[in-house]
Formats: sequence, structure tokens, C-alpha cells
Amino acid sequence: SNPHTSLSLLRAFYAEGLVDHSTYLAWLVQQTSSCNLAQLGFVARLADEFLEGMLICRALTRPFVEACMTRLAEVRTCLSTLPRADFPPSIYACQIRSTSTKEHLASLEQVLKSLVLVCRPSLVSCLYTYIRHPEVAAWTT
Repeated sequence: SNPHTSLSLLRAFYAEGLVDHSTYLAWLVQQTSSCNLAQLGFVARLADEFLEGMLICRALTRPFVEACMTRLAEVRTCLSTLPRADFPPSIYACQIRSTSTKEHLASLEQVLKSLVLVCRPSLVSCLYTYIRHPEVAAWTT
């Protein structure tokens, strides 16, 4: 099936209340935690689109932020282990893949950071997040 059609239907059904909001948003939080990094780019963009619904419920927002922070750490670890551009071009195809991967991960890092920043005001009283991830308090938009 066409992904654009599926997303259009999801948006319309969600807006009309034909998709249970709490079930869908809980699924989105779960996917943020459990999908692979290639899938996370898509899931994070979905989360961004439906974030307003998640911000209403701290029971969803807190685990979503925790999942984003965990995945952000994973993305940063992957970025730090990719081959550097100044390595000898002995395996050119690998370097092309690494460049593509690096671009995906860098973009994903920005999306995750943005999601956490948007959620931050609704979690101001949630000290656990700030104790566990003090760097969030230092981020600027």
C-alpha cells in the first residue's frame, strides 16, 4: 500500500476520533523505545506530528521523553563510531554508506532533541528526567 495514503488515512481517522488516541499514542511511545534506528526516523516524525496529543498526558510524555533520551544516546554512540571522512578511500562503497548513515543519524539526532525540547515545559516538575539527563536543562531551541 502507498505510505502517503496510509498516513493520510491515519491523520483523518485520528482527527475524527476513529482511532483511539491513547492506544495509538501509547503504541507510538512503545515504537520509539523498541524500533531500530532506521525505523526511528519515521517513528520520530510521526511522534512529532502527533505530539500535541501526547503532551496532554504525563503518563505518556514522561516515558516518551525517556525513550527519546535513550535513543538519542544510542544515536550519539553510533555517530561517534562511524568511520571518519579523512580515512583512506580503500573501500569507497563503505564510505558512501557511512556518509548516508551519518546524515540519517545526524538528522535523527536533531529530531529527537527537538521532541525533547518541546516536551520539556510539560515535564518541568519531573525532576527524574533532569537528574538522569542533566544536559536537557542546558539545551536551547
